[in-house]
Amino acid sequence: MSQLKVNSIIPVAGVPTGGGGGFTQVIQTLKSDTASTTSTSFTDISGTSVSITPSSSSNKVLVIAFIGQFVQATDMLYIALTTGDGTGIIQGDTVSGKESVATATYHGGSDTGEAYFGANPATIVMLHSPNTTSAVTYKLRWRVNNNGSSAYLNRNVNDNSQYAVRTATTVTAMEVSA
Repeated sequence: MSQLKVNSIIPVAGVPTGGGGGFTQVIQTLKSDTASTTSTSFTDISGTSVSITPSSSSNKVLVIAFIGQFVQATDMLYIALTTGDGTGIIQGDTVSGKESVATATYHGGSDTGEAYFGANPATIVMLHSPNTTSAVTYKLRWRVNNNGSSAYLNRNVNDNSQYAVRTATTVTAMEVSA
C-alpha cells in the first residue's frame, strides 16, 4: 500500500492571507545572445523583460536578475532594473551629481586588462510590492558614462581573442503570496 505524507500543501493560488508566503507563479526570460551599447542615456536591453500578473494586490514579486556584462576600458557601465514604464524599483539614494542605479561596474585599466577578457557578472535581487492585479513588466536598462565607449552583454570586449567567452542573462519574477 502506498502512503503520501506531507507537512503541508500550498494551493495554486497561494496560502490564505496571514498564513505565510508561498510562490504562486514563476516567470523567467533567458537572453543567451549578445548585445552592445554606446548610449549615454538609459536604453532597454532587448530580450530582458519579463511580465507577471499578480493574483492579489497584496502579493509581492521577487525579481532576480543575473547579468553577464562587460565594459570597455576606462569607463563605467550603469544598469537599472525598472518596471515597464522605466521606473527604477531598486536603486541607490538620489544625490545631486550621482547616478542612482541598481548596479554598476567600472574598468579603469587598458583594453588588454582583465575586464577585456573576463566576465563582470552582476546579480540584482528585489522583493517588489506592485500593489496591483494587472500585468507588471520588469526589464533591464543600461548606459555607458562616456561618449565613444562601449558595453557588452553576454560577451567580452575582445570577442576575437582566444579568451572570448559567452555568458547568459536571466530575469526571473516570482509571485509571493501575502
